[in-house]
Amino acid sequence: MEIIYFALSCYALVVLTWLFYIAVMHLRRVRHELHPVARAHAYVLLAVGLALDLALNVVVGTILFLEPPHDPLFTGRLQRWKGRAGRRGAIARWICEHLLEQFDPGHCGEYDSHNRIRDRTIRG
Repeated sequence: MEIIYFALSCYALVVLTWLFYIAVMHLRRVRHELHPVARAHAYVLLAVGLALDLALNVVVGTILFLEPPHDPLFTGRLQRWKGRAGRRGAIARWICEHLLEQFDPGHCGEYDSHNRIRDRTIRG
């Protein structure tokens, strides 16, 4: 029964983190139009989202990629694996393509021929 609770908790963490990601990406696009009060609330959302991302990377990322975290955030892990072959690369590409880059194109970065991230600039 504990495994079921753990699995459900992991799933809830994934969904909640993803919802915060979607909200923060939208707020980033409209940040110059936000009223100062709305901007202050957006920073609170960002802080909560970062905490969730950290937890997601440590718990779910470790299970998915079968390795301890080398980067504080889940995106860093995805960027590291996205350009590589194998199971971990396939997982990273799937997550980037189907869950993240639909809301922030290029979020996971582009890679050169030596597997290095080419573009880490903040867009917008």
